[in-house]
Amino acid sequence: MAEAEEEYAVENAPEDTGAEAAATFTLPKPGDVLACDFRSEPALSEDHGDIAEAAPSTPAALAKKPTHIKIMSWNIHRGYDLKAIEREIGRVNPDVLFLQEVDMRCDRTNGADVGAELAQALGYNLVFACAFEEIYSPLRKPEDQGGGVSGSCILSRYDFEVVRAIVHKEQPVDWEFPGPIPNEPRRGLRLTPMVVAKTPLGPLACYCIHLEEYCGIEARLTQFMEVLEDAGRLKMPVVVGGDFNTKAHGLARLSPWYCGDWLRVGSLGSTENEMWDEMLWGDEELNGGFFDPFEDDIVTFSGSGGWFQAKTDQIHLRGLNFAEPALGGKLADLNETPALSTHRWLSVMVAPAGAAGAAIPVEESTDTAALLNPAKEWESEAVDQEGEGSL
Repeated sequence: MAEAEEEYAVENAPEDTGAEAAATFTLPKPGDVLACDFRSEPALSEDHGDIAEAAPSTPAALAKKPTHIKIMSWNIHRGYDLKAIEREIGRVNPDVLFLQEVDMRCDRTNGADVGAELAQALGYNLVFACAFEEIYSPLRKPEDQGGGVSGSCILSRYDFEVVRAIVHKEQPVDWEFPGPIPNEPRRGLRLTPMVVAKTPLGPLACYCIHLEEYCGIEARLTQFMEVLEDAGRLKMPVVVGGDFNTKAHGLARLSPWYCGDWLRVGSLGSTENEMWDEMLWGDEELNGGFFDPFEDDIVTFSGSGGWFQAKTDQIHLRGLNFAEPALGGKLADLNETPALSTHRWLSVMVAPAGAAGAAIPVEESTDTAALLNPAKEWESEAVDQEGEGSL
């Protein structure tokens, strides 16, 4: 996938929205990774390399140094009610935040650059990985209308040492126009943005997952194994969070979209997450030392009037202790037009499993070079980085 070659700088873009405005500047392409820091000042960080000045080793600074950080993950279902989503995230107040289904310049979300507006309003360092071009089309309903792009974001209170994305080798769906959804034409691919955040507790590798929805269990497992392989090269604590789309069970078995492999029958009597337990999480040689701090029976996604439910949203940890796993947000049905999202959010407190605050060195490795998409700085007309925000 070609990397972005042009600056996404649209300071002089007009005040219009959606498809008309998208034509006036260069949107990122599927596979591109963009980065922008909306923090007014860096958070207290471990004295690590080039951020020593941001982490003075004074008694006052050391006294304020936290012993844990909060992780949050949420599929915000495009970002329809941006103010309400902003308030909910602000209430949870995470230090590292994974967002999935984040719109940029789509008609259905009023042309907003959702990730950038949230990052500026709440004061985060932001990475956006573009997954899909949401094609403007008369086939779409107004509440689904495209004209922009969508993808996943990682927001952090901390500096980033590494920013990149895994473009998955396993792409079970041909997302070239018009794609498999007749009334929502799009182009794109599945990818997983990754950062190494310079936290007060040392470097932390963070992967924001959004696995393929329109396939079977095997393809999703294969995509996730690519993430585990990548994380296996790193000698540091790791957080993997996001929307795993693990819903190939119950009523979904009747749909060729969600259960497109032999496990449609082979998993009878089990949920998809139970199949993951059997095929991955129960095997210590395969699971890479990761564990799930949440209960197996929680529901984070609902559809078909509540007849179909699943734990699609997950956080997995490696090399970390945890506390206070929480589940929040109103669970709207897939067939409704939700105020916030069709998904609930997850949050958890984490701290290194070793000595508190000990910095774990980043392993130097060139093995991931083929998977690396460098991030680019960008500005958006949706935010004013010189003065106060427009929100």
